[in-house]
Amino acid sequence: MGIYALSGGAIEAQGSTITGMGTGINSHDGGWIERNGCSITRSSGDNVIADGGVFLASGAKNTGASAYGYHAIHQGTIRLYGAVSNTNGNAAGDFSAEGAGTQNGVAFSASSIFVRN
Repeated sequence: MGIYALSGGAIEAQGSTITGMGTGINSHDGGWIERNGCSITRSSGDNVIADGGVFLASGAKNTGASAYGYHAIHQGTIRLYGAVSNTNGNAAGDFSAEGAGTQNGVAFSASSIFVRN
């Protein structure tokens, strides 16, 4: 992983570049990450995944992932500003948010991606 925040951990990484990781950024299980003016490119999985965590960014570039550009699962939240025109060329799609459902007998609410250009 390029950047990984777990279990309530917090990371701020302004203006950074992440290239060619398995997963570029993962905010997991209550972790949160803020990255403004950053570039995430060519991950072999998702460039950014909010797996029950939070990812916040402004002016981010997100291109060339083998999976999703931005992927919110397990009630994860992604909030982006000024990112639409800089998000493209991701193999599975640029944005994906998991809907509500049940896993292992436990119900969960939907994940969210908020995008404002």
